[in-house]
Parts: sequence; C-alpha cells; structure tokens
Amino acid sequence: LSSSTTPTDETKRSRRGSTSATSTWTPVEVWTLHQVSWTTWKLLNSTFHPGKILGCDGTAANTGHMEGVHAHLQRILKKPLFLAVCLLHHVELPLRHLIEEIDGPTAGPQQFSGPIGKLLVDDVWTLPVGEFEPIPVPDFPELPPEVERELSNDARYLYRICLAIISGNVPDTLASAKIGKMVQSRWLTLASRVCRLYVSCTCDDA
Repeated sequence: LSSSTTPTDETKRSRRGSTSATSTWTPVEVWTLHQVSWTTWKLLNSTFHPGKILGCDGTAANTGHMEGVHAHLQRILKKPLFLAVCLLHHVELPLRHLIEEIDGPTAGPQQFSGPIGKLLVDDVWTLPVGEFEPIPVPDFPELPPEVERELSNDARYLYRICLAIISGNVPDTLASAKIGKMVQSRWLTLASRVCRLYVSCTCDDA
C-alpha cells in the first residue's frame, strides 16, 4: 500500500474477508482499516522491529484476506505474517447464534428483541433461587483451585454457576454475586445471565 491510497480507490475491492459473500466495505470502513494498519506499523516500527506474528480476534476487519488489517500489514511490510487468532471470540459465537435462533435477533448493543433476552438485561442476581431442575453433566471438568484462581471474574462466575446447576445447589454468595453488563461483545456475561435466570425458575417454568 502507498500512502496516497484513497477511499475511492479502495471501494472497488470486494469485502471478501467478511462473513457475507455479497457485502462490500464502505469507503469509511476501508479508509479506517487502511489508517489502522499504517498506525499499527508505525507503532511497531518505533518501538521494536516488526515481528512475524499478528495476534488479533477473528473479526473480518482483522482477518479479511483482501482488506483486513492482517492483509494490509503484509503489504506494508512486504512479507507474510503468521495470523494468530484468539479462539475466545470463536467460542462465544455458537451461543450468539443459538440465542438469535431461539429468541430472535439483537435490538441494540445491549438489547434483544425476544422475551428471554429482555429478561436478561435486568439485575438477574436479585431474583430468588427457585426449585430448578439440576442438569447432570458427568464429564464436566473440575478445575484445580490454582487454575480457577487464574480465571477472570466473568469466567470464574460462569464456571461456578455451571457447577451449581449440575449439583442443584446454589450458594448464597453465588446467588447474590453481580454479573457484568450484557453487551454484544461480551457473550460470556450473557451465558452467566442465562444460567442465573435458569436457577431462578421452578421446574415447570424451565
């Protein structure tokens, strides 16, 4: 890429790295990705010699093979870069698709259009624990204490609420623990809210 590249030049290229085969990058998107790539290169070049690996999440803006940041950086550096994609983003995607299939599409950054999603936005930790039906999972992994301590607060909560659903016993401290905000970029907290809502239901409700 040259520094004289303009949005008009870039818009002729298809958005081949996106999840939709028919979508195209808008001029603003293309120019933004171009500038992000150059800024990243300048930062790397000013602090240490650019390496051989680019670590990022799996969004098309990073991984698109024509207009993604990875592709831009390879053209700027004139050499290939190994792409190390964070799998945590991919792990969350099946839950996203499941919720959208069951409850309908999202209605905003923190909202869902269906009845279940609307309940999840509230402070579910204030709901009383009901006579919910335990869900046996014989092969659910048991983490050693030292491993559990290394988890983030969100991941640790989800792990513990899953154990509670399996055993049928929800400790008071877990029942009243607050859960992070529900936003489209944090499907981990969505899973925690779903589990907390479940333990507030009776067997008939569930």
